[in-house]
Amino acid sequence: MKRTATTLAALFAALSAFAQHDGYVTGSIESNSIQYAKDEATGAVLPEDRFGSNNYAKVDAFWGNFSAGFQIEGYMPVLQGFSPYLEGIALTSKYAAYNADGWSVRLGNFYGQFGSGLLFRSWEDRDLGFNNSLEGIDIAYNWNGAVSVRAICGRPRFGMEVKDVWVRGADANLSVAQLLGMQAFDIDLGASYVDRYEEGGWSPDARLNVGGYSARAGLGWNGLSLKGEYVTRASNETSEDAQGAQAILAELGYSGHGLGITATFRKMSNMVFGMSRDSADGMYEIINYTPALSQQYTYTLTTLNPYSSHPINEIGGQVDVSYNFRRGTLLGGKRGMKIHANYSQWHGPSNAYTGEGDSILYFRDASIDIDKSFSSKLKLKALYSFQSYNPALKAPNHLGEEMWNSHIVVFDILYKFDKKQSLRTEIQHLATKKNIIEGDSYNRFRSNWLSGLLEYNIAPAWSIYIQDSWNYGNDEQRLHYYNGGFSYSRSNVRADLSYGRYMEGYICSGGVCRTIPAYTGANLKFTFIF
Repeated sequence: MKRTATTLAALFAALSAFAQHDGYVTGSIESNSIQYAKDEATGAVLPEDRFGSNNYAKVDAFWGNFSAGFQIEGYMPVLQGFSPYLEGIALTSKYAAYNADGWSVRLGNFYGQFGSGLLFRSWEDRDLGFNNSLEGIDIAYNWNGAVSVRAICGRPRFGMEVKDVWVRGADANLSVAQLLGMQAFDIDLGASYVDRYEEGGWSPDARLNVGGYSARAGLGWNGLSLKGEYVTRASNETSEDAQGAQAILAELGYSGHGLGITATFRKMSNMVFGMSRDSADGMYEIINYTPALSQQYTYTLTTLNPYSSHPINEIGGQVDVSYNFRRGTLLGGKRGMKIHANYSQWHGPSNAYTGEGDSILYFRDASIDIDKSFSSKLKLKALYSFQSYNPALKAPNHLGEEMWNSHIVVFDILYKFDKKQSLRTEIQHLATKKNIIEGDSYNRFRSNWLSGLLEYNIAPAWSIYIQDSWNYGNDEQRLHYYNGGFSYSRSNVRADLSYGRYMEGYICSGGVCRTIPAYTGANLKFTFIF
């Protein structure tokens, strides 16, 4: 602890001196802490230390074409549901960079993505507790927006340290339209290569290098767009004849005259690209990105059974359509109206964990929502979603059971009393076929729910809310998952304080989901930006 504090002070002093001459320093401090309370009704496991806290401090300095920075993280201890490899206090990121004349050179920790990320993506998401930055060198060159190339080499972060593994790669993009000065068309081509090198291994046949390639193309014309990507990679396994990885991603879209349509298809097998050949900690030990391509919701009852991708073997896609009815039209009225619909469907083998078995339906979701302002004071969002979720995705022993079908309705109403005060109300209901099995921990997913929220806002600083979700269809355990709190936001400071009972479930970001355990307690979030 003392050594980390000394290093932090030295780095901060160095960056401050670095930016004194026509430069500037920016940064942020973020803290998320929970005091856990005993609550036998939920069956939640109370941690030995009833307090958890995830903390981040980030500083960046800029001077001309140069920049440098660092990030320090402290888990005292880590919150429940996050990786157990996040512990203690450590300097987890530091870098120095130079950008000029189309060149970009960065030493230290860096993030990046090749194509859609199916082959390689290095990124951070604090809500998920995920950070797989590479520690090494990142060099890129861009010529007039027409040609760009990038080369990387580094070791991936896992927990508070880095893996003794080297990830090397290169990416190139060519904008044919920009190069030839074409105005009507957009034509883009790209290719990537990534190699993971790991010494030794328990087997003499251990694969030291695991390499992969991707090729992609995009075409745009008059609001139409067509994109495609193909990825192939050697197997993570040791045997030379082990099955490799493949993925196909295709997207067709149109945007214009108030209409937006996107259709996406993806097929992939063995697409988990682990940091090492024995990677076994799920989402925390990967160097590629396989998000769920389905509607991403924010309402409580729509996220009880979110779909998470199954890169071992999966095929499916989604269609997303939106239309803006202009003001003065029959449906648009005086203020216009937006309507949006989404349909997604995914299939895979009956054993989603081994990739073996007959093809079955994993997930289906059909939804429609409208966004309508009736006056300067009243605004309504209404949503309906029909979701079919295969219980075998939660546990293999549920294979062969009926799909969990849910009808979900949400009304989100905002009323503005004046320029400063407003009241937002959420009313949600989930109806499903009652199928309670005695003693089954998943019964809450097979019964009806009712949820409501009241949120009172006083601009620009205060927000106060209360919320309750009631599992009234579960005869075994009819529980109220209540919570309430307030937030204060002013200038560069934001603080949120809440208390409540939270069900076991998921938190999702960008189509990637993390399981969160049930708990009851007080939560304090604090953010300061400078």
